[in-house]
Amino acid sequence: MPTFSISAVDPLGKVVEQTYTAADQPAALEIARERGLTPVKVKVADANAKSTASAQRKVPGADLAFMFGQLAVLLKAGLEVDRALTLVETMVARPQTKEELRSMRQSLLEGRSLTDYVTEKATIYPSFIVGAVRAGESSGGLDTAFGQIGRLVERQIAMKRKMITALVYPGFLAAGSLVSVIMLLTVVLPRFEPLFASAGVELPFTTRALMTVSDWTIDLAPVAALALLAGWLISRQWLQNPVNQERFHRTLLAAPVLGTLLMKSQLARFSLMVASLLRAGVPLLNGLNTGTLSLSNTALAASLKAAATRLRDGKTLADALSADRSFPDLFVQLIRVGEETAKLDRSFQEIGEIYERDVASDMQRVLAMIAPATTICVGIVIAAIIAAILSAVLRINDLALT
Repeated sequence: MPTFSISAVDPLGKVVEQTYTAADQPAALEIARERGLTPVKVKVADANAKSTASAQRKVPGADLAFMFGQLAVLLKAGLEVDRALTLVETMVARPQTKEELRSMRQSLLEGRSLTDYVTEKATIYPSFIVGAVRAGESSGGLDTAFGQIGRLVERQIAMKRKMITALVYPGFLAAGSLVSVIMLLTVVLPRFEPLFASAGVELPFTTRALMTVSDWTIDLAPVAALALLAGWLISRQWLQNPVNQERFHRTLLAAPVLGTLLMKSQLARFSLMVASLLRAGVPLLNGLNTGTLSLSNTALAASLKAAATRLRDGKTLADALSADRSFPDLFVQLIRVGEETAKLDRSFQEIGEIYERDVASDMQRVLAMIAPATTICVGIVIAAIIAAILSAVLRINDLALT
């Protein structure tokens, strides 16, 4: 039988990880509920269960945003959920999205809750969607919850597209530059070796050094490729260990420029999710724990979970966060303002928007420096190669003239 790893919230509000062996995902979720846990996220824990999970076809992010946004509009207009699902199905074009809407409607008609349905579809619905749907159903505000989900998914898609668009030009430039240098060292330079060898003169030091680098590049290229592949596989295996992964992620956060960008990007995602969950009626502690499940940086997620634990012990959220020096001062101070004014959801929303703008502007500055820096470095390397070749050719010509 397949094994499933389930992230769940226990009766005290703490996020726990449990592993269950069951026939399928619904059976594993039922086991977790019987033990007093509220499942938030489920994933396949072994290869045997992957074939079961593969049946859940992933819905594109743009369709998720459109789907929940339209459902929010229709529910606010007074339609029942099943009727709204039917109408939205006629609005989408992708077969997998239509199939997902039909499946959701069928689940409702069978008497199951939307929360149970989205919880079982962990490959489609992120943890923050599960939390928002649960809050919407429990508070009777599904229209609000769907609207928050649609807007949040749209923001994530827009941010991701901006980053990809900004990285296209530097990526092509770096790749083209690397290919150009490798071609010079492995194709162009070897053609000059017979000419230099037949001249019978001592070549300049720069030319001899360049020829040595060219020979090394040709001889060691297969070994270097295998070494890179082995290093990648070893690193991937090493990062499978949660302790090693958290240590590596903490190192990334401490990096001079990358760390700042990563911290702001992760906090923007976390803050916007928590703001949406709070507006949907999720309690603060549950919202914080659910928000951390969406973070890709495990070190930052661990720090936020530790802050949530201190909050449960009676501290304010701002004090719980300030105990960890890794969080930016702006993040902590805006949280403090939100607590003092009883508008914590607005503070989280403002934090997310501020850090989104900061990440976009910082990325533009970094990429604006990468392009000319790459061009200059490649120009220097190519100029050095050409100068080394010309110096040898001029020495041979001088010998011929004398």
